[in-house]
Amino acid sequence: TFEDQPVPARIEAYIIDLPGDPDLSSQSARLEFVEFQRPELRFPSIQTLIDQIHLDIQRSREVLNHDR
Repeated sequence: TFEDQPVPARIEAYIIDLPGDPDLSSQSARLEFVEFQRPELRFPSIQTLIDQIHLDIQRSREVLNHDR
């Protein structure tokens, strides 16, 4: 989030290690909540958001035992 205004509730999902660049726009997905990742944060720049995404992926791999 970069905005100072309230943002409607939504879920963002990141698919770890998806091979290639498939078009998933017509596909269905099921999400399963395993563990709370972190609260919503506001980021001062795109780079800080990118850095946080990398940390989130690392943490998700630890939680899911998905390390390569």
